[in-house]
Amino acid sequence: MALLKEMDGVLVGNAGAQPSRILTDHYNGRTDRVVWEITVANVADVDTMVANATVTPEQQATFGAWFQRLSDAIHYAEVENWQLA
Repeated sequence: MALLKEMDGVLVGNAGAQPSRILTDHYNGRTDRVVWEITVANVADVDTMVANATVTPEQQATFGAWFQRLSDAIHYAEVENWQLA
């Protein structure tokens, strides 16, 4: 969760993203489930947020290091994209 909170601050601060929600599943099923909920108008906006957060070499290095730490922490992942009506 700390990794997601860290990137949420980067995306909100540098990419103009809306604050996200981080949800965990402590009482149901697998206890290692974490959901990172990001609200965007369309899926392409996620690419735009990442592009806006990685403009400078320093930002690229920060994002790259963060993504590597996140990748190292994930052993299995399922991705779902939901459209709310």
